[in-house]
Amino acid sequence: MTKTREERLAQNRAYWAANKERLLKDNKQYRDTHKEECSQRAKAYYLAHKDEVLARNRAYQASHKEDISKKTKAYLLTHTEERRQAKRLYYYGISRASFNSILDEQGGVCGVCKKSHWGGRHGTPHVDHDHKTGRVRGILCQKCNIALGMVDDNPSIARSLANYLERAS
Repeated sequence: MTKTREERLAQNRAYWAANKERLLKDNKQYRDTHKEECSQRAKAYYLAHKDEVLARNRAYQASHKEDISKKTKAYLLTHTEERRQAKRLYYYGISRASFNSILDEQGGVCGVCKKSHWGGRHGTPHVDHDHKTGRVRGILCQKCNIALGMVDDNPSIARSLANYLERAS
């Protein structure tokens, strides 16, 4: 007697439920030992079924929007400092130790205004760097960092601003 599609699906689901741990372990072991083959197969499938995959992803995201949003917010809150460190390393090439060393040299305050209030939405120090060379110059508060950007890191404009302020007061 030939089984119907529904009967075969039910049998497969029951087998999966009864052997889930072993099957997951076997699948992982296979993927670990056949990484390149699995990667190529996944890429080929994606290219052949790109529209279906993207539509399925969009449908999932639309139907799970709240869960995704909650998980994203929770992740961002619990990994804030890790993300900051990763950005500092990526953009400026400085590690946490280097960052802390620079901050210690400055006495734990902004390199320009000498205040310990960093400002900004997150109240975190900003890495100041030379845009031409990429060399890190110091750690600044948000206001001082923005001020340097407004004068295009040009010392003569900064001096002119200081002279103007002294004359005007």
